[in-house]
Amino acid sequence: KNFQKVLDFLLAGFLTVLGSAWIPAGKLAGYALNPDNPRGRNKAVVFASALALKKEHAAVLHDQIMRGIESGDYKAEHHMTNEYGETFKVIVPVTGMNGRTVDVVTLWQYDRKKGSISTAPKLTTAYVV
Repeated sequence: KNFQKVLDFLLAGFLTVLGSAWIPAGKLAGYALNPDNPRGRNKAVVFASALALKKEHAAVLHDQIMRGIESGDYKAEHHMTNEYGETFKVIVPVTGMNGRTVDVVTLWQYDRKKGSISTAPKLTTAYVV
């Protein structure tokens, strides 16, 4: 029942319970902005090139992503369903340390556990379009 209620909201194209949305510790500094991370290095190179954002700017990126999704100005689109949960894509504008603003894709997952789905979306990745 919980799963269907959340899915109904999600399929309408909106992230729900945005006050509960969260970005895991290390997701930005340790992954998306980290040129030494084998999986995140390409994202980090593009963030640095396009926006002059580096690991030490993780809080800047975090705050802009959260403001973007909490504003409700940007529509969420269903991205995929898998054994881990439901994932939605939201594109938000981010202004870098160089003053340039570009679109950043953010993917948010509602985790599936024990037959239900969470109501707190977590960021799974972010990258420059």
